[in-house]
Amino acid sequence: MLCITELHNKFYVGKIKSIKPSIYDDLTPLGLAHWIMGDGTFNVISLLLCTDSFTIKEVVLLINVLIIKYDIHCTIRYYNQRYPRIYIYIY
Repeated sequence: MLCITELHNKFYVGKIKSIKPSIYDDLTPLGLAHWIMGDGTFNVISLLLCTDSFTIKEVVLLINVLIIKYDIHCTIRYYNQRYPRIYIYIY
């Protein structure tokens, strides 16, 4: 149970889910795979990661981690002109 509390504290401030700069070290290939399977969607040309509950600043941080750590080229697109999501182009 302690490990679940530790994980919760890494990603929540109070009751609000948030992304902290430590995500660079925390986002492993296995973690990325879980994220894609749990909150991603795929079509013929792209992979979409739903990040609707994060601020634009947090989404930019996530994109920077994907680009710098994993050389994944991605961008932000908005859902309903309001929610930032990460698009990863599949070539």
